[in-house]
Amino acid sequence: EWGLIADIQPPDLEMRLAIVQAKAAAHGLIVPANVLERIAQLVPTNIRELEGALNKVVAHANLNGVRLSPERVDAILADMVPPKMQVEPGAILALVARHFGVTAEALTGASRKRELVQARQLAMYLLREELDLSFAQIGSLLGGRDHATAMHGINKTAKLLASDDSLQRHLEAIKAQMTALQLVYERVRG
Repeated sequence: EWGLIADIQPPDLEMRLAIVQAKAAAHGLIVPANVLERIAQLVPTNIRELEGALNKVVAHANLNGVRLSPERVDAILADMVPPKMQVEPGAILALVARHFGVTAEALTGASRKRELVQARQLAMYLLREELDLSFAQIGSLLGGRDHATAMHGINKTAKLLASDDSLQRHLEAIKAQMTALQLVYERVRG
């Protein structure tokens, strides 16, 4: 009612891992660290679904008397996890570069031209949102930038997407190309 606008983003991998660890500790559950990490990786959406996934994994292990492993978590949570894009980071960079009419070298280069910065930050955002790469990995892929630069670019893009229709159209167009590329990958594998 006061007009407060709060941008609430889904938790990143580190935050999801901390949440799952806290939930397990709060319920007195003893779950291997690699299992908790796998749950955090597989459920990217929200805290409620993370807790549900943890409960499902622990209940399955207790009812079936099996030891938990990351591979077993994959099988248990297969119905809860949306299929993740299997597009390579290099393919995302190439799609963004082509969409903005620049070269991949320019995208990863040192230039601070406005159009390159926008393309680069959108690439950072896509790498984070679609592939859940760490800030350090994203910075490395984009010309050896540090994690703070990647974090700034991603946060700035997320904020701009809420109000910039042009940027939203760019994002939707690139995601459509990623989906088409994903279909090609699936056909080649299948």
